[in-house]
Amino acid sequence: MATARDSTRAPDDRPLPQQNTLHRSVVKLLIEDYEAGASTYELAERYNVRRNTVRDTLRRAGFDLSAKAKRAAIPQSIIDFARDNRITIRDVEGRRYA
Repeated sequence: MATARDSTRAPDDRPLPQQNTLHRSVVKLLIEDYEAGASTYELAERYNVRRNTVRDTLRRAGFDLSAKAKRAAIPQSIIDFARDNRITIRDVEGRRYA
């Protein structure tokens, strides 16, 4: 699992320019962070790139980022539990369910 790395930049340094392409080593770290649960928004901010760059990089690496794929990853038991208790799927996260 990926862990956060300390920055070597001082807080008063000027911001890095946004990049359109990423080095292979950065792509590897980005994929590890995504697999560890980081969102595309978090990755874009972390690596100082546009969210589209993150999305395109992950798609080229074979990830399916469609909403349909994300819904399919939710077990039916969680969906049923949320429906029965009239709560959202996000509210179920972290709880034990039947």
